[in-house]
Amino acid sequence: MTDAFISYSRHDGAEAALLVAHLRHNQLEPWLDTDDQISAGSRWRDEVARAIEEAACLVVVITPHALASKEVAREVEHTDR
Repeated sequence: MTDAFISYSRHDGAEAALLVAHLRHNQLEPWLDTDDQISAGSRWRDEVARAIEEAACLVVVITPHALASKEVAREVEHTDR
């Protein structure tokens, strides 16, 4: 289990990476959809759904890009399941 699933717009990747670094510095284990988090040959959406379900919480990097992102909206909606 990870401590937090990080939901963000690709436009805000630098901000998401800073958040991940801060969380790791504080001994927390975030999940970010980077290449090292998703196994080769896996379906991206399936891996994201699994990661959301296994995370203790969902953290959304809220920016104008994230608010307009259909993918961020899907990730937030998935937490209702």
